[in-house]
Amino acid sequence: MPAKSPTRRSRTESAEAATSSTRLRHDGEAVILKSSPSAFWGTPLVAHLRANQIDTTIIAGESTSGCVRATVVDARTNRFNVVVAEECVFDRHEACHAINLFDMHQKYADVLPVSEIFEHLETRTAARRTTVNA
Repeated sequence: MPAKSPTRRSRTESAEAATSSTRLRHDGEAVILKSSPSAFWGTPLVAHLRANQIDTTIIAGESTSGCVRATVVDARTNRFNVVVAEECVFDRHEACHAINLFDMHQKYADVLPVSEIFEHLETRTAARRTTVNA
């Protein structure tokens, strides 16, 4: 039986690309490889986030109706705050993409433009610097 969604590269090729690319990560950052639609299922992601006292996830990726949605639902199920970066997700068809963004925003996540996410992060960073320097 053929796979539901044929991949362009094998999982091994994708894993090698993800772990060797200097553009995708900084030194010391964890690389967590997934084998299912959700980044949480079957991975140590929850433990990694909790160990680092992270309470909010910002989701980006492909297949709004598949991998993105599965990750969003699992993040919310694990009691994380969830933000979807609106310009950083896509799907095969615009209607499917729009409907899933609308539904996730209603139920599980804040779907926000990247500019608003950056603005919020900059505000939080500035507030932390002020608190530390006070």
